[in-house]
Amino acid sequence: EVKQTKNYHYRILRNLKDARSKRTNEAIEDQLKRFEDNMFDTIVRRAEAINQAQMMNLPIYVFDPKSTGSEDFDSLSKEIING
Repeated sequence: EVKQTKNYHYRILRNLKDARSKRTNEAIEDQLKRFEDNMFDTIVRRAEAINQAQMMNLPIYVFDPKSTGSEDFDSLSKEIING
């Protein structure tokens, strides 16, 4: 929740997106429209490799560097660095 009385600098990361859940994704995107200017372009997709890496207490880059999870976090890192 973001209080409207303050001017906070924040960014929203959309994660756990599952391409198979079209209606859910549409509902979420609809709710987030008012925050468009504060959202990262990158979306971290739901990926089993991320779950498994977390269970093994390993970074996704170590567990499976070619996974979609690694790609998504790489994209997010670049977006953050490039502002």
